[in-house]
Amino acid sequence: MTQSSYSSPSPAYPALVLPPTLAGRYRAVESLPAAGEKADLLLVEAADGQRYVARIYRYGLPAKAEALQPISLEAPPFLLQMLEQGQSAGCDYELLEYLAEGSLRQRLAQGALSPESARMLAEQLSAALAYLHQRDILHRDLKPENVLIRQWQPLQIALSDFGIAPVTGMRASAADSAAQYQAPEVASGMMGMAADYWAMGMILLEALTGKHPFAGWSGMVILYQLTARAVPTTGVEEPWLTLCRGLLLRDPKRRWGLAEVQRWLAGDADLRAPLEIVAPEAVTFRPRPFYRLGGVECQTAPQLALQMARHWQIARKELAQGAMSDWLRYTLGDQKDEAARLALQILDDPDMNADERLLRLIAQIAPQIAPVWKEWSLDNDSLIAVAQAAINGDIQSQSLLLELLHGSLDILGIYAAAGNSQCQKLQTASQATIAEYEKTWQTVLAYGVPAKLRPDCALALPDLLLATLSSSFQNQLQSEIATRSKSVNDRPAWLDRLLKSSPHSGSALVLRAVLQWLPLSIAIEQHITPRLEALLKEFAILHRSPDFHIALNQFDQRVRDGSYGSLPIVEQALNGLRDGAQPLVDALRQYFALWQQTAVNSAACPVLRQWQTRAAAPRYADAPALRQFMMQPLRWRMSAEGWQRPITSALGWKHESTVLLSGLSKASHPVAFSADNRLLASGSGGSKRTVMAGELRGSAIAAWGR
Repeated sequence: MTQSSYSSPSPAYPALVLPPTLAGRYRAVESLPAAGEKADLLLVEAADGQRYVARIYRYGLPAKAEALQPISLEAPPFLLQMLEQGQSAGCDYELLEYLAEGSLRQRLAQGALSPESARMLAEQLSAALAYLHQRDILHRDLKPENVLIRQWQPLQIALSDFGIAPVTGMRASAADSAAQYQAPEVASGMMGMAADYWAMGMILLEALTGKHPFAGWSGMVILYQLTARAVPTTGVEEPWLTLCRGLLLRDPKRRWGLAEVQRWLAGDADLRAPLEIVAPEAVTFRPRPFYRLGGVECQTAPQLALQMARHWQIARKELAQGAMSDWLRYTLGDQKDEAARLALQILDDPDMNADERLLRLIAQIAPQIAPVWKEWSLDNDSLIAVAQAAINGDIQSQSLLLELLHGSLDILGIYAAAGNSQCQKLQTASQATIAEYEKTWQTVLAYGVPAKLRPDCALALPDLLLATLSSSFQNQLQSEIATRSKSVNDRPAWLDRLLKSSPHSGSALVLRAVLQWLPLSIAIEQHITPRLEALLKEFAILHRSPDFHIALNQFDQRVRDGSYGSLPIVEQALNGLRDGAQPLVDALRQYFALWQQTAVNSAACPVLRQWQTRAAAPRYADAPALRQFMMQPLRWRMSAEGWQRPITSALGWKHESTVLLSGLSKASHPVAFSADNRLLASGSGGSKRTVMAGELRGSAIAAWGR
């Protein structure tokens, strides 16, 4: 820090007296002139002889060094460093580095800088502003008094008091001095990065000419001058004239910034500063026709844009009829800036529908207007109400959200591109929430969460908007996740990892859905596991059945898809799985029991082999045919006469209508089933001439009698 040009009021501490915290480590050397009434400046010296500047705030006035705190550790050379901050005896204080070379103001009092020094100054100012702006810090009070000198050869500067300049409360002399470097838009409350580049242009203009063009003027006179005329650049030659004109354009949207300054420093021969066009007074103040909309007489395009937003349907109709378009062309035709040119392009674009044209005109002509779409307000509170109405089933609210967040027209993006700060923030926040939501869904789906669990887009949008805008909804969401996660035992490891990652709003919506589904999923898994194991053991005979495997896979897939919403439904599906396979199981058991009772060299073997291939990979459709094959009535052709009738002859064997076996040898073993499918008879054509009957139990035969 160094001396400034402002006189200092009476200090809070007696002259050269330090607060107790500093007094033990530093010696007060002298009092320095202060730039305001909130703090005193003291030059102090440490025991090693190193000097610093102590800024001591008046009692009860807090320090405003927010801009210094986040960058104090980075220590960029072109910014004054804050070495310490604290409070002592009720007063805030800061310890700043001391630069003995003084300020640019002291140097300019001696006259203009050389072109070489001016170029180094431009480079240093550009680098310092770029550093601040990249961190969303505005200097707000850039002037020669706040441009301190580290060294002259080569020139190195250090900006001071950035980001903490007062907006109100300045004395008249201080305000007039500040007005010499303030951009025209600052008077209307607009403060942006462009205002810092205006101040840079004024400093360079003064450094090149040795005199400020508005020296000695009051702030009101300067403001009046800038409303009608460009800054005079008399005595400035190229290439400096181009740079000064670019930095001192009165329209902040057209004013040069970092990109143009860097091109100028690089010697870009194609760089041209736009001309500052000022209409003659007779034209500037001529009366204009008004346009009446919604009962209001609009004199300017921004006034009309406000009414267009309030009366969307009427404006849409009148814009299409042509009268409003003609008035806008007349009004905007006198304006030569980029915004007016773009608005005229929108009027003449044949590919836009009426709603899009109206939206783009409103956004372009009045970018900071409270955003609307078809008379729906798009401010945060209104959108929260719309989202809640959509959740409650309001169709119009649901349609609005689909248009706003999932439609072909980027409504928020149009406002944001035109410079609407509210929509810029909303678009950035909503895009971040949706991206987080999509990413988390992809993660949980990869871990086997059913895709059916993911809600349809129209159903998800209200929650996504509330998760973006509503802090109460966000808190409620986090609370619900915490409660549900505690009630779920045996959570998978991947879910614990997601829960521990402190989920934000987008991922929290996904985790809520997962935690709602997970308890039922675990219960279903515990319910079906033992039942499936028992079923597979009981139906082991179907291990090669394609249909059984298909049915199992379908059941498993429905479980994974979350198709079963309750345990009774799962039990019903398991019963259906059993019922579908049971007929084939019964038929196969009978078939293999028959094979067991048939000798290898029996004449019945060729007949049974007719089913051998199909029985190796049985299908559900085979069950009726196989059952009929084994239950048909049989007629026995005996190769020997005088057979003993089985003791079960009273059961009434049906064997007269069908010839199953013919040409049996004496070693053959004819067989037949009883009509009720419970008994199996097997006869021998040998010398013993016996017939055996047995009871069929599963795939085995229990002896019955001879």
